[in-house]
Amino acid sequence: AGVSSSLQTRLAGEYTHDYSNVLAFGALLSYTDSNYQTNRIIALLDREDDTYEAGLNANYSPRQDIDIRAGYNFSSRDSNQALADYDAHIIGLSFAIKY
Repeated sequence: AGVSSSLQTRLAGEYTHDYSNVLAFGALLSYTDSNYQTNRIIALLDREDDTYEAGLNANYSPRQDIDIRAGYNFSSRDSNQALADYDAHIIGLSFAIKY
């Protein structure tokens, strides 16, 4: 019996500021409300999640064809199903060459 229906509502905002033509910083916040309904006979398996996310990032472009990006995101899910709760700290670093 898998998920028979789901509904997600998300509210998010992101801000980016270019401090110069080579350096930019950004921040994001979001909230997601997720509802999953299974077969009505087994209503105890219905799940409701509230997920909060926040993040910061920086982008450095020393040349027009090079981007170096670093970021940190925190995500926390609160669920009515105990094993579905989590907190996650994610650190990322990327390097891109455009051609």
